[in-house]
Amino acid sequence: MDFFGIGAAMKSMAAVYIRSSRGTGRTTTMLNSLQNGDIVVFADTRETERVRKLIRRMHLDVKCITVSPDHPNRLFERPPCNGRVFFDHSWVENWYLNAMHSAEKDLQNLENAATFDSQKNSYDSRTATYETRKWSEI
Repeated sequence: MDFFGIGAAMKSMAAVYIRSSRGTGRTTTMLNSLQNGDIVVFADTRETERVRKLIRRMHLDVKCITVSPDHPNRLFERPPCNGRVFFDHSWVENWYLNAMHSAEKDLQNLENAATFDSQKNSYDSRTATYETRKWSEI
């Protein structure tokens, strides 16, 4: 168990970053960096189509694809591109959130594997609950 609530604090920091970075021009900056032969990876089809239309207006030969951040290896189901690979900011945000969730599960598995009695690892104390909640409510 993350007795100190570090995982909850990290997820809260990510949530603050994600909310505060909306409308700051990240997509525009990425579009201005694109060159012929590049590929852009998106987390959802709607954003893929929206940006694809913007790129067409720029007269660039750039592929826009949708690959779930839950299954990033699906990127390798297609041939490599001739240019650079860009990941849309929403894709990267979701990938990091997934990684944090996975790290929490890994920590729990380590804890359970390191003892004969997994019930002893159930810190249901006020202190552990307090530590986690103070970061989860940000």
